[in-house]
Amino acid sequence: NRTWSYTAHLSENNADYYITATATDIVGNSADASSQTKLIRTDRSAPSTTFTGCTGLTNSSASSVSSIAENVTYYAKGSYTVSGTITEANYNRTKVTITAKKDDVDVTGEALKSLQSSLATSLTSDDDKAWSFTGINGTGSYEYNLEIEDKAGNKATYKILVVFDNTLPEITTANVASYEKTTYYEFSGTASDANFLNANAVLYKDNVATEQTSVIEVDTTNHS
Repeated sequence: NRTWSYTAHLSENNADYYITATATDIVGNSADASSQTKLIRTDRSAPSTTFTGCTGLTNSSASSVSSIAENVTYYAKGSYTVSGTITEANYNRTKVTITAKKDDVDVTGEALKSLQSSLATSLTSDDDKAWSFTGINGTGSYEYNLEIEDKAGNKATYKILVVFDNTLPEITTANVASYEKTTYYEFSGTASDANFLNANAVLYKDNVATEQTSVIEVDTTNHS
């Protein structure tokens, strides 16, 4: 046996090259070149994905959203999903993976298995580039890292941020008197929630709400 090598110059990206190897002996016998023709497809571009939709998420203004952006924090209080579509000519669905952190700690065990299974279920065939996953429930800040690797080994990672909060805010009132002789009465209290947005007050008379509804002014330095 003789060992041979050849270094090919694959100058163009996204191109198909063919290499053919043959051998000839001293009396002129040649190997069948067609049996040793190999295709080499160049790909130096990282795969990408769009975010096509989501359910169960809100933005920092508490408004529901139908799609998300990378590295932007969204909020959930119940089940939520995120979906997208991969753009990649040399797609490899077995190399689309997801990991997660909760409060900066790696998610492991059944929670991770369930997350990864959710993603894998959405990738049903090699031609299907649409992905989705169901997020993890449980109070905390989640960082999902979706990694896509193509057949040439190019990788891209996308970060998805979700804060899960199904804990009701706490609100207390302080200086409320049982009797009052003035026309205008100011009362105060505290509002407590890690993801506080606002508080509202409604004045009732004989169990009927009056028109005196207002947004309470809150000292945002004390709303832990």
